[in-house]
Amino acid sequence: AKHLYQQFQAWSVSVTRSALGADYPERKVLPSGRAPNTLVDSRRETQFQKWHDELKAFETKTSSMDD
Repeated sequence: AKHLYQQFQAWSVSVTRSALGADYPERKVLPSGRAPNTLVDSRRETQFQKWHDELKAFETKTSSMDD
C-alpha cells in the first residue's frame, strides 16, 4: 500500500505540473479563447494555488528524503 501511495503521489505531481503548463514549451496548456469570467477565473486561480502548494510540498518532502 505504501508503494502504491508513492506511485499515486508521483502521478498526481505529474498531473499538477502538466496542468500548470510545466510540460509545455509555451508554459501553458491551451489558450483559452474565451471572454473573461470573474467567477471562473477566481476558481481557476484558487485551484492553481492548490496545485502550486501540492507541488512544493511534494518537492520538499522528496528532497528531504534524499538527505
